[in-house]
Amino acid sequence: MTNSKWPSIKEQLSAEKVAGGSALEKMIRKNQDFDLLQPEEADDDAGLPLWLRVFWRKNHPDLEHPTVNPGGGYPDALYNLYDRMLAHPDLPWEKQSLTSKSTIRKKSARKVVKKQRRKVDR
Repeated sequence: MTNSKWPSIKEQLSAEKVAGGSALEKMIRKNQDFDLLQPEEADDDAGLPLWLRVFWRKNHPDLEHPTVNPGGGYPDALYNLYDRMLAHPDLPWEKQSLTSKSTIRKKSARKVVKKQRRKVDR
């Protein structure tokens, strides 16, 4: 954390009112690699905590994020996930990767569809 604007872990846990020892606390602590984020995200009003953005970026390193509005490049589903995490802080969030087997299957299916489209276009 080289940017002094980044909040401390204590500030983040307090802001979320996270119970000590919960799975959510562990999740927050494991996702402090703020160097994955744009500096402008430190104080934007996107409505997603920085630790969740880090989690997303760790799981989706191949996706590019906008530099004009860095906080605006996150999917709507991430906001729903955030609400769910706060409502159920003891679920094992850290073990659930956003690149689950079903996501991998969807990506594989997309590749097949793209190949089929290329054949049709020829």
